Amino acid sequence: SRSDRESIIAELVALRLGFSDQDAAKIGRAAMPHDIGKVGVSGEVWSKTGRLTDEEFDKVKTHTKIGGDMLASTQSPLLKMAADIAYSHHERWDGYGYLGLRGDQIPIGARIVSVADAFDALTHDRPYRTARTVEYAAGEIRRESGHQFDPRVVDAFLNLLDEGALEIVTSDVPSS
Repeated sequence: SRSDRESIIAELVALRLGFSDQDAAKIGRAAMPHDIGKVGVSGEVWSKTGRLTDEEFDKVKTHTKIGGDMLASTQSPLLKMAADIAYSHHERWDGYGYLGLRGDQIPIGARIVSVADAFDALTHDRPYRTARTVEYAAGEIRRESGHQFDPRVVDAFLNLLDEGALEIVTSDVPSS
């Protein structure tokens, strides 16, 4: 599933960034429910094939707060991390994301998940376009390093991809 693929990528990237096995596994598990807030947004919006209106996009953006709020009311450190990721996985390194957090203000788990999420979104069919190749997705992520994405996370991700360490999540993706 999509959340499984993103979870695997997140854990492997965290390991590459130097997190312990235990902390990397925690980031991978905390990544799984990052889009749970989508349940609070109409399915019509998610399945739309054309461009979203400003009003529809504003509704889409609420999924991060809905999901974060759902996960935040807990004492569990894992779910608190999951809430941080849900709230901020659409933040941008350059500060132009949903909440305006930038750089290291964005929790590291969310910075990792944003790359995993973008890669998975690009390499799988969406209602508005067909899946892109791994090479295309890697190029887009490389191009957004320092803008949308944390450059350290991008480097770790691309190194894993180049080494074939992400084959488990790319085996069903079209190749060039």
